[in-house]
Amino acid sequence: MALVRLAGDRIVTRLGPVLTVVWALAWRRGASCWPRGARSPLAALIGFALIGLGAANIVPVMFGAAGRLLGASPGISIATVTTLGYAGLLSGPALIGFLAQAGGLPVALAAVAGLLLLTAASARLVRPSREGLHKPSSQRSWDPAPRQLLEDTGFRLSLE
Repeated sequence: MALVRLAGDRIVTRLGPVLTVVWALAWRRGASCWPRGARSPLAALIGFALIGLGAANIVPVMFGAAGRLLGASPGISIATVTTLGYAGLLSGPALIGFLAQAGGLPVALAAVAGLLLLTAASARLVRPSREGLHKPSSQRSWDPAPRQLLEDTGFRLSLE
């Protein structure tokens, strides 16, 4: 996973962010079938490693898209994406366990695969746009709002 993430910039430059996310999710979806049919723990482990390879570049692309959102500070946008990621990391296993208990492991893993397809369908949202949701990095203005926030709370900041 680390090697794929290190090569991620080259992959995104070559394919673009949308195709990178779509191909990564398709790889991950295909690899998620492997552990279900594995007959040994080693084969299942290899399947989970393949899932990790597919997921390696999704998060950096999402962080980049969040940092380019118009009307929002890059720091706040990236913090929001990180918070949602941690919420999924913490609640995902419990929800999968609940679904597996209620309907069986195949139902739970099918639900995960369905969510991957939903994510792939929304991959166009990471596309850098000239006029839409995103702004190019050269036109980013760093929001002076933190200074205003400090002054509103009674803290005076003097840079002169």
